[in-house]
Amino acid sequence: MLLLQVKYDLYLGLGIMQEVKILPGLTISQGGLQVWDACRRKFQYIYLEDCQSLPAIAAAKGLELGSQFHLLVQQSFLGQDIRPWLAGQPKLQRWYQAFELFRQQLPSGEYLPEHRRCWGDQGVGVNVIYDLLVLGRDQAVIFDWKTHQHPIRMGQLRQQWQTRLYLYVLAKTSAYACKDLSMVYWFANRAEQVRIGYSDALHAEIEEDLSDRLQEIRLGLETKQDWPRLARTSEVCGQCQFYYRCWSDVGQELDYPEIEV
Repeated sequence: MLLLQVKYDLYLGLGIMQEVKILPGLTISQGGLQVWDACRRKFQYIYLEDCQSLPAIAAAKGLELGSQFHLLVQQSFLGQDIRPWLAGQPKLQRWYQAFELFRQQLPSGEYLPEHRRCWGDQGVGVNVIYDLLVLGRDQAVIFDWKTHQHPIRMGQLRQQWQTRLYLYVLAKTSAYACKDLSMVYWFANRAEQVRIGYSDALHAEIEEDLSDRLQEIRLGLETKQDWPRLARTSEVCGQCQFYYRCWSDVGQELDYPEIEV
């Protein structure tokens, strides 16, 4: 299979060029890996059959405000005047004021806002987008802005695929040692940060977990068969937006929820 070659210009004092090879075809993100771990059939619907569903109205509003904040921060790093965007947006104003104080603590180096990287293995590509990547002479730090109502616990952050994949891909696509990589989550609502380090041992653990998943996905793509469903009685299945699509072939009448108009 023909390989695509992608080059990243890294700031490492002398400016090292790091070449990365990824396979064309399916490219998934940390969100895709989370879906895969939760339910194979749901992964099939979203990433292979391109089935999407609208989020709840409250969730959509939260996502929109979070996206606006991410865009504001990105534009500020690019030197743009963001004051007009903050007019009439008290929550965004509060978040950004807190961020301006946090920004003074950022390490020195090359700042890469909304920076994308890819890595390919097992015939499947993985894709990450860093809110901010700071490349210093002796260390690299990934920053991620969170607009959740409450901070996420350290243990949960360590285990989620965003943390693991972001650090792993940076290690695979740069010349930094694993011990010189870290990831910082900054929570806008509380103006709090959580820093997570990296190591060779964590890298090996993630590599094994990721390789197993990508191999399963690749084999599934080759066979083109439906992936298994969870039990209908499972909590994940009962709360899934694809529940009726998934179980419409069981030959039994499904109880559709009543919707008030």
